Amino acid sequence: MRPLTSPDHLSWGRWPARPQQAQHLSFTTDTLPHGPWLPIGNQRSQGDVCLNSTGTLVCTANLNRLIAFDAARGVLTAEAGITLHDILQFIVPQGWFLPVVPGTRYVTLGGAIANDVHGKNHQTNGSFGHHVVALTLRRGNGKTIAASTTQNRDWLHATIGGLGLTGLITQATIKLQRIASGYLQVETVRQKNFDHFLSLSKNSKGFEHVISWVDSTAPATEPGRGWFQRARWSATPGPLAAPGNGPLLSLPFVLPLSAINRPTVWGFNQLWNRLPRPASALTGYQKFLWPLDGIGNWNYVYGPRGFVQFQFVVPQAAAATLLPALMPVAQAAGMSFLNTLKLMGNKKPAGLLSFPRAGISMAIDLPYKGAQTLAALKRMEGMVVGAGGALYPAKDATMAPATFRHAFPQWRSMQKFIDPTITSDFWQRVNT
Repeated sequence: MRPLTSPDHLSWGRWPARPQQAQHLSFTTDTLPHGPWLPIGNQRSQGDVCLNSTGTLVCTANLNRLIAFDAARGVLTAEAGITLHDILQFIVPQGWFLPVVPGTRYVTLGGAIANDVHGKNHQTNGSFGHHVVALTLRRGNGKTIAASTTQNRDWLHATIGGLGLTGLITQATIKLQRIASGYLQVETVRQKNFDHFLSLSKNSKGFEHVISWVDSTAPATEPGRGWFQRARWSATPGPLAAPGNGPLLSLPFVLPLSAINRPTVWGFNQLWNRLPRPASALTGYQKFLWPLDGIGNWNYVYGPRGFVQFQFVVPQAAAATLLPALMPVAQAAGMSFLNTLKLMGNKKPAGLLSFPRAGISMAIDLPYKGAQTLAALKRMEGMVVGAGGALYPAKDATMAPATFRHAFPQWRSMQKFIDPTITSDFWQRVNT
């Protein structure tokens, strides 16, 4: 099931909109382009990390087979083109779950590794790469490299978070998490401001997941107003199949005009902020982890110009000052209703270029409006850099080379692992 794969090979944000040439693989042994090429999954990245306008995209959607599953130990091996959704359809009924999932379940296994995705539980479970046991890598010269926690570990660490640049991940083995039920116990607290988020986060020990929705229309007197949620898996044995298996509706085409504007954003935020919520509720995993997956192709509401996402992480000590200062800049650029805060843990990054690191991470969606948007992104980038933070490559389309090199100091060590026949628009941009 891959109904959300972008038919025109744009990123999920649909900007930048550059023509792409694609080749679909049917088997892991299919002939690869001579170059320049780039392996891609379901193109749920929101910038240009999954674009290669100077060469060929190698699509892995057909490489979606399960290879092996140890139901006793919770270890699964699958081809890299399988989506996390399809993996969960297989393992959840057997009492297992992926230890880390991003904000959508429609990313591929290979994409989750290449971008070292994180979820609402980084402070307890780290990033996706921390649970990768082994992978097989196919290089452009036809050679195959088997990397694991015991063999060719340097290749494993380079490929986790390696942005698809080390080769085609043909298959991977991951360690799973045992669950007793398909439900989580979710606590919801009205969040007063950013300081309140930091306080609530520090007092959420014992909860695996922590996430906050931020009201983008909040006045300057209440910066960071919103809803704070923390959750833990239900320890009581119960139904493993939770409701909400697929999209309740799906947008069939890109809207001719963006539905995201100041009146609609204001209306949505007012409604979302005022809706009553239970202080504690048993909630199905799909509803809690992926609320936006309930609308297929929700990115189409931004119209033909698309949107950009600005996601960053800053040290906790800097967050209290930076976040209130950054919000007015985003508001002036035309903020959307998708703005979230996450607590990031202290685990050592799993890969050479992994984004997840200690601090507070915020994701802000902005409808793309040309020069106005680009100016706001550049200004916010400067603020994040000044606070000692980093931008997320999987969501980025404008990061300056100096910003990338400062935030990812192991980029030089990464050079020797990059396949000379592979590139991406992102990599060419940050290496100019």
